[in-house]
Amino acid sequence: MYLKNLQRNYCTQVWNEMEAKLAGDFTEDQKEREERLQANLKKFHEVCHDIIGVQKKARESGDYESAPFLNAVIDNSTDEQEEFSDSVAFMFGGFHSSGNLLTWSVNLLK
Repeated sequence: MYLKNLQRNYCTQVWNEMEAKLAGDFTEDQKEREERLQANLKKFHEVCHDIIGVQKKARESGDYESAPFLNAVIDNSTDEQEEFSDSVAFMFGGFHSSGNLLTWSVNLLK
């Protein structure tokens, strides 16, 4: 459930809006577009905080699946904002790095 929400809010909505903004595609009303982007970013933050919260509660109960990266972030963070920031930075930094690597690999194999 959480991954579907994360994918819908980040990959399809937030990322598409950021790409359109960077590409200069300003065919829509900017105020409406900015409001939609901010609403999607808010949903994205909520989903990420929910994922971290569920993992923390599961760890406290002792009945949880291994999530080495998320557990390391939780163990080494001093507050909730740091947990959120570190999780997002590494999760999406890795996502885009992997995508770029695969794109260049395929391009160079031609």
